[in-house]
Amino acid sequence: MDFSPAEDDDLEGLSPFDLDWGIELPKQDEHGDDSDQDSYTPKIGEEDYSEEEAAILKVLKKHVRDACNVNTTWRRRKKALEWCFIRGIKDKNGIDFHTACMALGARPEVVLARLHHQLYVAGVPLREPLSIWIDPLPEQYESESIMAAWEDGLTLVKHVWRWPGIPVNKLQEESAIKDIFAVLEKLEKAGLVALRFGCVFLTGRSPETVRRRTFSWSKSFF
Repeated sequence: MDFSPAEDDDLEGLSPFDLDWGIELPKQDEHGDDSDQDSYTPKIGEEDYSEEEAAILKVLKKHVRDACNVNTTWRRRKKALEWCFIRGIKDKNGIDFHTACMALGARPEVVLARLHHQLYVAGVPLREPLSIWIDPLPEQYESESIMAAWEDGLTLVKHVWRWPGIPVNKLQEESAIKDIFAVLEKLEKAGLVALRFGCVFLTGRSPETVRRRTFSWSKSFF
Protein backbone atom coordinates (compact mmCIF):
# COMPACT_ATOMS: atom_id res chain seq x y z
CA MET A 1 0.00 0.00 0.00
CA ASP A 2 1.34 3.40 -0.99
CA PHE A 3 1.48 5.80 1.97
CA SER A 4 3.15 8.62 0.05
CA PRO A 5 1.43 12.02 0.45
CA ALA A 6 -1.45 12.59 -1.93
CA GLU A 7 -1.37 15.42 -4.44
CA ASP A 8 -2.95 18.59 -3.15
CA ASP A 9 -6.33 19.32 -4.65
CA ASP A 10 -7.25 22.87 -5.55
CA LEU A 11 -9.59 23.53 -2.63
CA GLU A 12 -8.77 27.17 -2.05
CA GLY A 13 -11.84 29.17 -1.20
CA LEU A 14 -14.15 26.15 -0.99
CA SER A 15 -16.30 25.40 1.99
CA PRO A 16 -16.72 21.73 2.91
CA PHE A 17 -20.37 22.34 2.11
CA ASP A 18 -19.27 22.79 -1.50
CA LEU A 19 -17.50 19.43 -1.31
CA ASP A 20 -20.67 17.31 -1.36
CA TRP A 21 -21.58 17.95 2.26
CA GLY A 22 -23.74 20.95 1.43
CA ILE A 23 -26.86 20.53 3.50
CA GLU A 24 -26.79 16.82 4.15
CA LEU A 25 -27.11 15.50 7.69
CA PRO A 26 -27.03 11.81 8.66
CA LYS A 27 -30.50 11.52 10.17
CA GLN A 28 -31.40 8.49 12.24
CA ASP A 29 -33.47 5.72 10.71
CA GLU A 30 -36.37 5.56 13.14
CA HIS A 31 -37.44 2.13 11.98
CA GLY A 32 -33.98 0.61 11.66
CA ASP A 33 -34.94 -0.79 8.27
CA ASP A 34 -31.98 -1.42 5.96
CA SER A 35 -34.05 -2.94 3.18
CA ASP A 36 -33.60 0.18 1.02
CA GLN A 37 -29.79 0.20 1.22
CA ASP A 38 -29.53 0.40 -2.56
CA SER A 39 -31.98 3.28 -2.93
CA TYR A 40 -30.83 6.88 -3.26
CA THR A 41 -30.95 8.94 -0.07
CA PRO A 42 -31.71 12.60 -0.90
CA LYS A 43 -29.97 15.44 0.88
CA ILE A 44 -31.77 16.96 3.83
CA GLY A 45 -32.09 20.73 3.95
CA GLU A 46 -33.64 23.47 6.05
CA GLU A 47 -36.90 23.17 4.13
CA ASP A 48 -37.32 19.66 5.56
CA TYR A 49 -37.50 20.93 9.14
CA SER A 50 -39.83 23.06 11.24
CA GLU A 51 -38.92 26.70 11.77
CA GLU A 52 -37.30 25.93 15.13
CA GLU A 53 -35.39 22.95 13.76
CA ALA A 54 -34.24 24.94 10.75
CA ALA A 55 -32.74 27.54 13.08
CA ILE A 56 -30.84 24.82 14.94
CA LEU A 57 -29.66 23.32 11.64
CA LYS A 58 -28.30 26.72 10.64
CA VAL A 59 -26.28 26.90 13.87
CA LEU A 60 -24.94 23.37 13.44
CA LYS A 61 -23.96 24.02 9.82
CA LYS A 62 -22.10 27.19 10.79
CA HIS A 63 -19.99 25.46 13.43
CA VAL A 64 -19.24 22.47 11.23
CA ARG A 65 -18.33 24.78 8.35
CA ASP A 66 -15.99 26.74 10.62
CA ALA A 67 -14.45 23.50 11.86
CA CYS A 68 -13.31 22.21 8.48
CA ASN A 69 -13.34 25.08 5.99
CA VAL A 70 -9.88 25.45 4.44
CA ASN A 71 -9.95 29.22 4.97
CA THR A 72 -10.99 29.27 8.63
CA THR A 73 -8.48 30.87 10.99
CA TRP A 74 -7.00 28.54 13.60
CA ARG A 75 -8.62 30.40 16.49
CA ARG A 76 -12.06 30.12 14.90
CA ARG A 77 -11.52 26.50 13.84
CA LYS A 78 -10.41 25.49 17.34
CA LYS A 79 -13.46 27.14 18.89
CA ALA A 80 -15.78 25.35 16.46
CA LEU A 81 -14.09 21.99 17.02
CA GLU A 82 -14.35 22.37 20.78
CA TRP A 83 -18.06 23.13 20.41
CA CYS A 84 -18.50 19.93 18.42
CA PHE A 85 -16.26 17.59 20.40
CA ILE A 86 -16.51 18.74 24.03
CA ARG A 87 -19.85 17.84 25.53
CA GLY A 88 -21.87 20.69 27.04
CA ILE A 89 -20.14 23.69 25.47
CA LYS A 90 -22.77 26.21 24.37
CA ASP A 91 -22.43 28.89 21.72
CA LYS A 92 -23.77 32.45 21.90
CA ASN A 93 -27.24 31.10 21.08
CA GLY A 94 -27.16 28.82 24.12
CA ILE A 95 -27.06 25.72 21.93
CA ASP A 96 -24.66 22.81 22.42
CA PHE A 97 -23.65 20.27 19.79
CA HIS A 98 -25.32 17.18 21.25
CA THR A 99 -28.61 18.96 21.83
CA ALA A 100 -28.54 20.31 18.27
CA CYS A 101 -27.91 16.85 16.82
CA MET A 102 -30.62 15.17 18.84
CA ALA A 103 -33.12 17.92 17.98
CA LEU A 104 -32.47 17.21 14.30
CA GLY A 105 -32.60 13.43 14.63
CA ALA A 106 -28.87 13.03 13.94
CA ARG A 107 -26.57 10.85 16.03
CA PRO A 108 -23.70 12.99 17.38
CA GLU A 109 -21.07 10.28 16.86
CA VAL A 110 -22.04 9.99 13.19
CA VAL A 111 -21.76 13.74 12.63
CA LEU A 112 -18.35 13.77 14.35
CA ALA A 113 -17.20 10.86 12.20
CA ARG A 114 -18.31 12.76 9.11
CA LEU A 115 -16.49 15.87 10.34
CA HIS A 116 -13.27 13.86 10.68
CA HIS A 117 -13.72 12.58 7.14
CA GLN A 118 -14.32 16.09 5.84
CA LEU A 119 -11.08 17.36 7.38
CA TYR A 120 -9.33 14.68 5.32
CA VAL A 121 -11.22 15.58 2.13
CA ALA A 122 -10.48 19.29 2.57
CA GLY A 123 -6.86 18.55 3.47
CA VAL A 124 -6.95 20.37 6.82
CA PRO A 125 -4.55 18.87 9.39
CA LEU A 126 -4.83 20.39 12.86
CA ARG A 127 -1.73 22.10 14.23
CA GLU A 128 -2.24 20.56 17.67
CA PRO A 129 -4.40 17.90 19.35
CA LEU A 130 -7.89 18.59 20.58
CA SER A 131 -8.60 18.93 24.29
CA ILE A 132 -8.38 15.88 26.54
CA TRP A 133 -12.01 16.59 27.41
CA ILE A 134 -13.41 15.66 23.99
CA ASP A 135 -15.91 12.85 23.63
CA PRO A 136 -14.19 9.45 23.48
CA LEU A 137 -13.73 7.44 20.31
CA PRO A 138 -17.10 5.89 19.31
CA GLU A 139 -17.45 2.25 20.35
CA GLN A 140 -17.91 1.10 16.76
CA TYR A 141 -14.56 2.59 15.79
CA GLU A 142 -12.97 0.84 18.77
CA SER A 143 -14.23 -2.55 17.62
CA GLU A 144 -13.36 -1.92 13.97
CA SER A 145 -9.84 -0.79 14.91
CA ILE A 146 -9.24 -3.92 16.95
CA MET A 147 -10.58 -6.15 14.18
CA ALA A 148 -8.32 -4.43 11.65
CA ALA A 149 -5.06 -4.21 13.61
CA TRP A 150 -5.60 -5.38 17.20
CA GLU A 151 -4.49 -3.22 20.12
CA ASP A 152 -1.94 -1.29 18.06
CA GLY A 153 -4.70 -0.33 15.66
CA LEU A 154 -6.89 0.92 18.48
CA THR A 155 -3.99 2.89 19.94
CA LEU A 156 -3.36 4.69 16.64
CA VAL A 157 -7.01 5.42 15.94
CA LYS A 158 -7.47 6.90 19.43
CA HIS A 159 -4.52 9.23 18.79
CA VAL A 160 -5.91 10.31 15.41
CA TRP A 161 -9.39 10.82 16.89
CA ARG A 162 -7.92 13.40 19.23
CA TRP A 163 -5.56 14.88 16.63
CA PRO A 164 -7.01 14.89 13.11
CA GLY A 165 -4.12 15.18 10.66
CA ILE A 166 -1.42 14.25 13.16
CA PRO A 167 2.03 14.08 11.48
CA VAL A 168 3.23 10.51 11.02
CA ASN A 169 6.44 11.11 12.95
CA LYS A 170 4.47 12.59 15.85
CA LEU A 171 2.05 9.66 15.79
CA GLN A 172 4.92 7.20 15.94
CA GLU A 173 6.53 9.13 18.78
CA GLU A 174 3.37 9.33 20.88
CA SER A 175 2.16 5.78 20.20
CA ALA A 176 5.59 4.14 20.67
CA ILE A 177 4.67 1.59 18.00
CA LYS A 178 7.77 0.48 16.13
CA ASP A 179 6.27 -0.79 12.87
CA ILE A 180 3.73 1.99 12.55
CA PHE A 181 3.37 1.76 8.76
CA ALA A 182 2.35 -1.88 8.94
CA VAL A 183 -0.43 -0.96 11.36
CA LEU A 184 -1.46 2.06 9.28
CA GLU A 185 -1.67 -0.13 6.19
CA LYS A 186 -4.12 -2.46 7.92
CA LEU A 187 -6.22 0.45 9.14
CA GLU A 188 -6.16 2.05 5.70
CA LYS A 189 -7.25 -1.23 4.10
CA ALA A 190 -10.19 -1.29 6.52
CA GLY A 191 -11.11 2.25 5.46
CA LEU A 192 -10.47 3.75 8.89
CA VAL A 193 -7.52 6.06 8.22
CA ALA A 194 -5.73 7.71 5.32
CA LEU A 195 -2.47 9.59 4.90
CA ARG A 196 -2.27 13.03 3.29
CA PHE A 197 0.57 15.55 3.26
CA GLY A 198 2.46 13.24 5.63
CA CYS A 199 -0.39 13.49 8.14
CA VAL A 200 -2.81 10.81 9.30
CA PHE A 201 -6.56 11.41 9.21
CA LEU A 202 -9.42 9.33 10.54
CA THR A 203 -11.60 8.81 7.49
CA GLY A 204 -13.86 6.34 9.28
CA ARG A 205 -15.01 4.92 5.98
CA SER A 206 -13.04 4.35 2.80
CA PRO A 207 -13.15 7.49 0.61
CA GLU A 208 -14.02 5.26 -2.35
CA THR A 209 -16.99 3.83 -0.44
CA VAL A 210 -18.21 7.27 0.63
CA ARG A 211 -18.26 8.46 -2.99
CA ARG A 212 -20.79 5.79 -3.93
CA ARG A 213 -24.24 7.15 -4.71
CA THR A 214 -25.97 4.79 -2.27
CA PHE A 215 -23.62 5.30 0.68
CA SER A 216 -25.22 6.38 3.97
CA TRP A 217 -23.14 7.53 6.94
CA SER A 218 -25.95 6.78 9.36
CA LYS A 219 -26.57 3.26 8.05
CA SER A 220 -22.86 2.49 8.13
CA PHE A 221 -23.01 2.72 11.94
CA PHE A 222 -24.67 0.06 14.11
